[in-house]
Amino acid sequence: MEVERDIPHRPVLAEGVRSVLRELGNGVPGGRPPVPPGAEVRQVFQDAFGILYLDFSREFQTLTRAPGSEPEFAIASIVNSLTGNFSEIKRVQFLLEGKETTEVVRGWDLRRPVSPRFPGQESPAIVSQPPE
Repeated sequence: MEVERDIPHRPVLAEGVRSVLRELGNGVPGGRPPVPPGAEVRQVFQDAFGILYLDFSREFQTLTRAPGSEPEFAIASIVNSLTGNFSEIKRVQFLLEGKETTEVVRGWDLRRPVSPRFPGQESPAIVSQPPE
């Protein structure tokens, strides 16, 4: 379900990303928020390849280990919201407590940067050169 919200522009990318994640944390009517309660974003940074690194606290694992399709839709919500709202973000790398995660969530390999897509779709090809 797509929900449109007005989020004030932030001059610093990390602040804008945190604003979008806070809004995602509010959830949608009748649904659960994609960012689990208690999960904090410890760090946000981006590299020259357009990969946004989100370093979550340990509580984020409650999402990746949730039953059913909930984790799949949550990951899609986070990645699609960030790449859709910030043209400089091409993929999202999930970190837990400062380390790469070893989680694979219903076809979403969180060990690598995640490209935007909808649940059930194949991942698009990965481009190995930074944007010009």
